[in-house]
Amino acid sequence: MYKKILMAYDGTISGKKALLESAELGSAFHAEIKLLAVISVPSGLYLAESYVPETIIKTEEAEAKLLLEKGIQFLKGKGFHAIGELAYGEPVEQITKVALDWSADLVVLGHAKRKGFASRWWKGSVSTSLLDLLSCSVLITISED
Repeated sequence: MYKKILMAYDGTISGKKALLESAELGSAFHAEIKLLAVISVPSGLYLAESYVPETIIKTEEAEAKLLLEKGIQFLKGKGFHAIGELAYGEPVEQITKVALDWSADLVVLGHAKRKGFASRWWKGSVSTSLLDLLSCSVLITISED
């Protein structure tokens, strides 16, 4: 059923829960798993001429590569064939692009429940936007971050 599982991974508690569930699904379906980390520089970091200091990009890149490597090693330790990919840009666009280019059967995302006032802002989040753009199934794992 699922031969290619794309996991949008950010290393958060909800992301780690999604990684565990991806591993369980990967085992059940003998699927290949790809971890995707997206580097998105907030618009507030751009300077006057649409320039982002290279040190900011390099720091984000190093952290994302380390995060991917740890996730891949975790999955390989469980016996999976896992690969990683680093993308740059808006998360919704990049997750959609990688899922389509790689022909993913399932995209897995972690989501932290928000309580109180913040819960009303869930609309328009990455996972909601993806539902309209992807042509494959989506699994959203929920945690109580």
